[in-house]
Amino acid sequence: MGNKVVTSGMHDITGQEQLRPERATLLGPCQVIPREHQGIKCCSIDVAAPIGAAAPPAMALARLVVDELVADVPEPAVAYRGGRRWSPFLEPVLLGEDAPRRVRLRDGGVYLITGGLGAIGTVLARHLAANARAKLVLINRTALPPRAGWDEWLSSHDHDATSGRIHSVRALEAAGAEVLVMAADVADRQQMTAAVAEATARFGRIDGVIAAAGVAGAGAIQQKKRHASASVLSAIDEIAPGDGDDQFRPKMRGLFVLEEVLGDRPLDFCLIVSSLSAVLAGPGYATYAAANIFMDAFVRHHNRERAVRWLSANFDAWSFSNPGSGAVLSQVTITEEEGTAVFERLLGATALGQVFVSTANLYARIAARDEKPKEPETPEAVEDKPAQNFYARPATLESAFETPRTPLEQTGAEIWQSARGIDRIGRRDNFCELGGHSLLAVQVASRLEEALEVEIPMRHVFDAATVADLADRIQIALVAFPISEALVGDGVDVEELEI
Repeated sequence: MGNKVVTSGMHDITGQEQLRPERATLLGPCQVIPREHQGIKCCSIDVAAPIGAAAPPAMALARLVVDELVADVPEPAVAYRGGRRWSPFLEPVLLGEDAPRRVRLRDGGVYLITGGLGAIGTVLARHLAANARAKLVLINRTALPPRAGWDEWLSSHDHDATSGRIHSVRALEAAGAEVLVMAADVADRQQMTAAVAEATARFGRIDGVIAAAGVAGAGAIQQKKRHASASVLSAIDEIAPGDGDDQFRPKMRGLFVLEEVLGDRPLDFCLIVSSLSAVLAGPGYATYAAANIFMDAFVRHHNRERAVRWLSANFDAWSFSNPGSGAVLSQVTITEEEGTAVFERLLGATALGQVFVSTANLYARIAARDEKPKEPETPEAVEDKPAQNFYARPATLESAFETPRTPLEQTGAEIWQSARGIDRIGRRDNFCELGGHSLLAVQVASRLEEALEVEIPMRHVFDAATVADLADRIQIALVAFPISEALVGDGVDVEELEI
């Protein structure tokens, strides 16, 4: 069975297309559906209607489209222009510390951050405060109490989200920043117009913008679990109308509004925080991938039409300084220190328009994503060659092989073994040493859910260094309280992980 989408206006190839960023959202489901349903193949075919004497006849173009439709292994996206076939590719770019920079942070510069009190926004705001004594305009959808009542709030609210944001603002001011916090919905034109006007009236100008509003991938899934009896990963055939609003509103409508309210005012930079899900869309991420792909396409459209160039940065997962995050999580995600270093280097890459930021070889990750699943073998064949489909257990592992002791450990080891294709994974083997990464954690959580018929938050997989640790966390959660409520309390920032 094959599903293809034939459309146009999604890709900027000749520079003459009438770009329609909203059509690019189709690439999200096109990537996710084959990973959720092995019997379906999907790709997007972008064609332009034949125009002029030099254009190929319509019948010739139709034959090219038919060839794509019957291909055994379709590419996720192809385009035809003037009889030529185009497909996207990634080019490595070295953004060294000593590379010439067209943009530098201004001492005392004025920087506006949407999602400014979210996880990524707060990290970048701290960097601007410490390194540029910046004047910060932090736009957040949820309002803070009046400043005069902050001390009273902190004394009566222990460790809630608002208290954390108040502490963040005070820390920024202690670091040398002047901070203006405003409540506004980034997708509301009237509210954003008022926010930009107030910022300009207060500071006289805006030097740079960071668009970091939105609920991150894992956070969005956890939020959904909190309000409905849904699984960790919602397959595309389970998505109901409105399920994507948490991503679509800030990441799609929000960009239209941001472009309008900023107008053509001169900016040193405008950084759009996108996600690697645009090219590594895994099971359950159809709407999230679609929203980020839209952002990337919108930036290309903006840069063609406007004088001030924007940059879309497709970030890998971030981890933050939360208790219990552990060394494993920091090795497979972007740490705060790495994120700010990348931010500084991105300031010199605004001419590129789009940059992918991956913690591991992105070519290898895409290849692993696109690898065709092996046909299951018969039980007799498995008995004859138990390790035929797996790599040998790495000799470089620090831990000696230790047989799983409990049914939970055995199930976890088998799932890790299947996900990594490595033979003889033991109860004390380390997820990171085995080549674990954020997307693989999503797959492991999904397979555990299927095997145990219970919700498994991805945080369990990230935080558990070993099979034994993972089994312990699941066992405690099963006995003590519902998993869906255990890891999404009021003090947990839903932007904590992004894939």
